[in-house]
Amino acid sequence: MMSISANQNHQSLQPGRIYFLDHMRWLLVVVMVLMHSMFSYTTSASWWYVVDEQSRIAFDISILFYDVFGMPTFFFVAGYFSIGSLEKYRVRIFLRQKFSRLMIPWLLGVMFVGPMVVYFQHYQSLTLEGAMPEGYLDFWWIYVADGLNLFTGRLPSLEQFTLHHFWFVSLLFFFFATQALAWAGSSKIRNLITQLGQRPVESPREIGWALVIFLFFTTAGYCLLIQWFEDMSHMDIYWIMVGSVLQFQPTRLFLYICYFCLGIYGYKKGWFSVSIPGGWLFWFVAATGLLIVFLLSVQRLTTAADPSLWVKLSFGVTRSGLCLALFMLFLVSARGFNSTGSAISRFFSTHSYNIYLIHYGIVVILQYLLLSSPMSPYLKSPLIAVLALGASCALSYFVVKPYPRIFVLSVVTVTMIGWLTVG
Repeated sequence: MMSISANQNHQSLQPGRIYFLDHMRWLLVVVMVLMHSMFSYTTSASWWYVVDEQSRIAFDISILFYDVFGMPTFFFVAGYFSIGSLEKYRVRIFLRQKFSRLMIPWLLGVMFVGPMVVYFQHYQSLTLEGAMPEGYLDFWWIYVADGLNLFTGRLPSLEQFTLHHFWFVSLLFFFFATQALAWAGSSKIRNLITQLGQRPVESPREIGWALVIFLFFTTAGYCLLIQWFEDMSHMDIYWIMVGSVLQFQPTRLFLYICYFCLGIYGYKKGWFSVSIPGGWLFWFVAATGLLIVFLLSVQRLTTAADPSLWVKLSFGVTRSGLCLALFMLFLVSARGFNSTGSAISRFFSTHSYNIYLIHYGIVVILQYLLLSSPMSPYLKSPLIAVLALGASCALSYFVVKPYPRIFVLSVVTVTMIGWLTVG
């Protein structure tokens, strides 16, 4: 009886649907489309599928900025919304819903979209060397067979079977599955999470202290991982594959887990029933200062032949701090828009997940089509982003959302046409 009452009190403190978190999520997806459109024009992303000779350092800095906080914020939002669903539905229903929403599109993507993206890189590199690439059907068979080997270990090259941007989808499902199984299989974990809601926060100061502890924990863990994975020159492209199903950067995985758990904690403690500590100006100043120090540490890290321990630690400390500062700045800024928003906002909230799934291949195709154009990369990149975003929105609105089976059939059909006509 006591636990039921406590749960009711907790629910009464939750301010209904947290619309500003929805807005944060779709805005991050839109920025991600822009970020992916920049990769062709960076000075450091030689691993990208289409590499343009017109490179600009400004694109490297822009991508680095988003890379610090973008994915951790996704995991926070996912964790925040997940615990309510888990409490509402049975574990079996919860897992079935997540599998249907995440893993079925994942399978379609890695089987049919991923090979096409890699083929652009493969075709471009062989053509530049004066060699004749094999046909797409032969390439597709080799690529998929590589995935069926269920490789586990460090990815030596992104030309082999990888999950591309679908890594987030399968990793998120793994988080949900682990969370659900722990919830169902351990009464201690279930009781611990339930008890968090029995003492919701009463002031911003409580949230502030929780963030201080969180910052200390994430900084310490991230710095230890940096020291463990010593190949710092390849840290941004150091990927681990597990059975061709999970793919992640080991130094980032710890942060993703922490922000996912922070979302659960924030939900149970009713964070958004009180003011967020700090305010916009505080987090803006903190983020600006940390960004300057972070960029200096990146410069020292990437230019040193053998970075010292202090250089690595300065990178780890500033990156963890900047991640939290940018996350909180984004959170504080978005909270002022906790309503269903305009028709445009509601549209993107509805279609953001489909946009995330669809845009990647479109971006690569457009980058390839504009490869020989003399147009400035400062024009190419936003043009590609706008066209890819528009095409993704149109596909989601007119095809994927109302006719998902037709969309699946279309993707398979396009692949089969490629088998017959390319090469």
